[in-house]
Amino acid sequence: MVYKKRRRLPAGRGKHDPRIIIAAAAAALILCAALALIIFKPFSGRNTPAPSPSPSPAQTNGIASETPAVTDAPQPSPAVHAFERTTYDVNMFVDPDTDKVEGSMTMHYVNRSSDELYCIYAYAYANAVSPSCFRVSRVSINNREAYFETQNNGMILVFPVLDGIEPGGAATVYFEFECTLPKVNGRLGHGTNAVMLGNFLPIAAVYEDGEWQLRDYVSYGDSFYSDTADYRVVITAHTDYTVAATGVMKEKQTSAKGLYYEAQYFEADNVRSFAAALIKNADVYTCDVNGVKVTAYSFSSSAWAKPVAMIAADAIRFYSRFIAPYPYETFSIVESDIGGGMEYPQLVMIEKESFRSPTMSIGTQIIAHETAHQWWYGVVGSDEFNEPWVDEAITEFCAYLFVRSECGVDFYETLWNGYVTPRLNDEGVTAVSTPLDGFEDGKGYFGSVYAKGAIMYRKAYEQLGSDKFFELLSKYFDEHKFSVAKGDDLVKLFADAGITLEKDK
Repeated sequence: MVYKKRRRLPAGRGKHDPRIIIAAAAAALILCAALALIIFKPFSGRNTPAPSPSPSPAQTNGIASETPAVTDAPQPSPAVHAFERTTYDVNMFVDPDTDKVEGSMTMHYVNRSSDELYCIYAYAYANAVSPSCFRVSRVSINNREAYFETQNNGMILVFPVLDGIEPGGAATVYFEFECTLPKVNGRLGHGTNAVMLGNFLPIAAVYEDGEWQLRDYVSYGDSFYSDTADYRVVITAHTDYTVAATGVMKEKQTSAKGLYYEAQYFEADNVRSFAAALIKNADVYTCDVNGVKVTAYSFSSSAWAKPVAMIAADAIRFYSRFIAPYPYETFSIVESDIGGGMEYPQLVMIEKESFRSPTMSIGTQIIAHETAHQWWYGVVGSDEFNEPWVDEAITEFCAYLFVRSECGVDFYETLWNGYVTPRLNDEGVTAVSTPLDGFEDGKGYFGSVYAKGAIMYRKAYEQLGSDKFFELLSKYFDEHKFSVAKGDDLVKLFADAGITLEKDK
């Protein structure tokens, strides 16, 4: 990750000096040899540059831009932001009428490893959902004209940093993009009732153990693995649409695009990704819990938004009391066309059916589950592809503990017997610790990771008692907050307390 600075030839010699001609020829040969050595293998994840003397028009248009194109105010202000972590400055215009999103991103990548890096790998998950829907252009790296490579059908972007990035150093990648949103009821796409922008923005891959951690995309579960970062995002959209997003909305202005367009500026620090949702003519309900602004966004009725917000607020109060205080200022719950729910930092998507029946139903558990993810995944990170159980199993059981506290033991047992126990009979159920790609077409995923995982933790809870169980979770949170935890960390934590987590059964 650290780079060695190149030596310069002494100045002051004429261009026809034979010594200069010989030196230049030698340098050319050395450069050619170096380029031949640093050509990377597709989807390799190696810490090597990715030069391409003749990049194709499909990969880049070859136009560099030292400063972002003129966009609507308010603007992110990198000049006053200390880049303690990788920071993403984004400006985008979302047009649901045409399903188009266009904008620019400046990624200030901070090398927090002990290696010298010569390229940056980033995920473009949008292209995993809909191939070629997300297109990057106008690339510059450290204010110099640059190109990029794509791998895995465009899901992986590779930005070469030929000067290298020293440990503790940084590189700035600027690019412009456009995206055609897929017409799907998913976490990314223009669905029946709203535009969902989950896993939309490109995000740097994790560099760990001397290599970039690259994963394929699996349509079920969560194929994601990311470090925490800071986001400064301007979203411009028609005023008919209410925008919910990760972070705190700092400023709102009428857009230069016209009277009926607004530019909203969001800030989010120390989060693993950024997500947003645009709902036309949304009803909104907001409440406060422990100084946290909790907001529910409904497609059509605040009669549904209010109880959802109240349950989420109660869940935040419960987890804050027994695990650790919620570390952010806001939390948003968005009615969605997806099935089940999906977590993002400070924002979760809840299926329409559960959103509209939130009390004393599976809706209570789903809301509690996605809220618990703010602790397990959001703050305490994990490799959700190779070890999905690390965040999902503990999240699932924490949600049931909230149900037990909120709705009583009888309802807790009814829900458990109706949704946990039957999953053990699903086809393909295997060990709790099975990686995401260890399931065939998602069969057995929920039965293994969620059901068997929850049962594993219930046994530990009943052996330890409530106080000791939550004491362990609090310790786990404190030791790994804003970093990445491994399955072995959980196993050791409970083993030290005399409990064996049977994750491999």
